Amino acid sequence: MVLKKNGLAFVMTLCAVFILSLPVYSKSALNTLSELEWENRLVLVKIDDSDAVLALFNKYREAIDERHIIWFVQNHNQLLSNYPGELSKSLKEEISRYTTESDLANMILIGKDGYVKSRNNGLNIESIFEQIDQMPMRRYEMQQQAN
Repeated sequence: MVLKKNGLAFVMTLCAVFILSLPVYSKSALNTLSELEWENRLVLVKIDDSDAVLALFNKYREAIDERHIIWFVQNHNQLLSNYPGELSKSLKEEISRYTTESDLANMILIGKDGYVKSRNNGLNIESIFEQIDQMPMRRYEMQQQAN
């Protein structure tokens, strides 16, 4: 009987040592926009005055969250986002390439499938919501929420 208790204590001690020796991982930095595919829609904005855009996004935070939108605002050399983790240097470069591809558009909407849905000059958040709400995946999401 003593051997069983000691054997159990030994196993428990080994388990505790194993668990405590595991590395603690934090969420790694976001490296590419493709990591967000099938989970989020993306809004990329390039603008000189980010304060107005941030205020707009803050005002519509609930609607943005409901539509699974991750936004990125590029202001000169600064990149701001509602993404909860770190943004890697390679991601910042990728977003910069997207936003400099077209001088005609300073707002790009990317669907959950990873394809560009629209490029606009100017940011009309309600128009973005309307466009998203017409997407098949969004219609399905709304139907699921209603049930």
